[in-house]
Amino acid sequence: ILVSCKSTTKNTAVEIEAESIDFDFYSSRSKIKINKKGMDYSVLMNLRIQNNELIWINLSNTVVGKLGKCKVTPDSVFVLRDYQENEYYEGSISALNSRIGYDLSYKMLQNILFGEMPLLKMDSSTIKKENGELVIVQKEPLFTLENRLDPKTKKLNSLKLFQHGKQEYLELVYSAYEIVDGRLIPKELELKSNAKNDFFNDLKEMKIKYLSNKFTSD
Repeated sequence: ILVSCKSTTKNTAVEIEAESIDFDFYSSRSKIKINKKGMDYSVLMNLRIQNNELIWINLSNTVVGKLGKCKVTPDSVFVLRDYQENEYYEGSISALNSRIGYDLSYKMLQNILFGEMPLLKMDSSTIKKENGELVIVQKEPLFTLENRLDPKTKKLNSLKLFQHGKQEYLELVYSAYEIVDGRLIPKELELKSNAKNDFFNDLKEMKIKYLSNKFTSD
């Protein structure tokens, strides 16, 4: 039985890795709907990713104009939150993790944006079929990941992160996918959290709808 479980875990990891996206550059234009402190806001997001090296985000609004921008590399984060006041945050990935309450790496964030499992580490995973989904639970030192995948595409239907010793969670729900330049990527993504920190405390809901996407070699 133990040999069979290890074999299943290894095979599942190989299958998921085979389905992962290979690209040089990706860019998209998206609309974000945010409910914060009971108020609804609409924001436009321009996103550009250089595979495994850089995530660049620009946020704007048709009424206000530029709202903010964010640059993420494998070891650092720069966030400009207010153009007029020049309010910004700059620091390491680990420092940002302390602020938002979740231990996320650059690779995990990139995978999440494409609807892929954040971690392919299967050493302490449990795998089962439930309600037509492939459910993979990964227990890490600081948190647990619950990945719910479509068994055919190996793409996330939802992802939930639980912090150990707390009732807080972060959940992402993927409601639709589309093929762009031969790659299957999300069309809509919803973020939910009950976390009580300065990042999530006032954020009740966030929905991202991708309006245009493309992959390029430069």
